[in-house]
Amino acid sequence: MLSSPAPIPRITTLCLLAHAGGCAQRYLPLLPQLAQAIRLVPIELPGHGEHLSERPLETLEAMTDYIAERIPEAAPQEIAIFGHSMGGMLAYLTAKHFADHGETNKVGRLILSCCHVPGYTRLPRDILGMDLKTFRRTADRHPGIPREVLASPELSDLFLPPLLTDFKAILREPRQTLTPLPIPIDLIAATEDNYPIEEQLVWRGATTERFRIRRIPGEHFYLTDRPGLLERTLFRILDLPGRPQ
Repeated sequence: MLSSPAPIPRITTLCLLAHAGGCAQRYLPLLPQLAQAIRLVPIELPGHGEHLSERPLETLEAMTDYIAERIPEAAPQEIAIFGHSMGGMLAYLTAKHFADHGETNKVGRLILSCCHVPGYTRLPRDILGMDLKTFRRTADRHPGIPREVLASPELSDLFLPPLLTDFKAILREPRQTLTPLPIPIDLIAATEDNYPIEEQLVWRGATTERFRIRRIPGEHFYLTDRPGLLERTLFRILDLPGRPQ
């Protein structure tokens, strides 16, 4: 006798995790209508955004512990985590952190955007030996840096130091076998991203529940390149009323 699929949890809170070097608070202006339909909680890492003066964390494990401590309290399975690029890795690692500590139901959904599984990356390994001066000089050669940052000395001064720390943390992460979690996963894959779809599909092994992939037009930073696309996609994924057109 076939069992019915587990019901998809009703999400009331969406935590937001930014890409390497990024600021989670910057997602809020991209999601004005979503903020009327669901509680949005950007989680900012030390050395990023409003915590820019703090010392950044140097490993994904330390970042995961920090995020887990700041996941808001809510009824079981009412929290989803959205993470873009490195934020997607951290979303999965945070859910795994809770599962490892016996809180399997702490997170009800994962929404991962344009990201490799932890331990896999296309970043050049010579970044590990770079100081900030060298990284600045070679920044235009590295993937994952928004064009507007490269074009602005002011943005470069803010963005590149935490980005270098984050890139090194990604490169230090050992390759590991994904632990399948009892959490539905939605993967957003941009059609012109530098991550081949077959590499992103490895995420299928991260869940024992439903796995869906949504291919959307755009490059790695479709979030800012195509205003409104992320918001419309999240409305569809979360099946929320009042979906923007």
